[in-house]
Amino acid sequence: MPGFVSYTAFRTDEGGSTVTVCQDKTGAAESSRRAAEWVKENISATANPPVITEGGTVAHFSS
Repeated sequence: MPGFVSYTAFRTDEGGSTVTVCQDKTGAAESSRRAAEWVKENISATANPPVITEGGTVAHFSS
């Protein structure tokens, strides 16, 4: 998917959270659309609508 960089899902005390990193808003919008479609088709439980936060990279670490 153009503009897509990574997707991470993790568990929290409240259930879970995900982080999607994209190069631009177009990639982020398409990622959100595809994720909503997948959830609708594959998960029977209800989920809260996503909270979308935008911002630039402040620090990046990799090995």
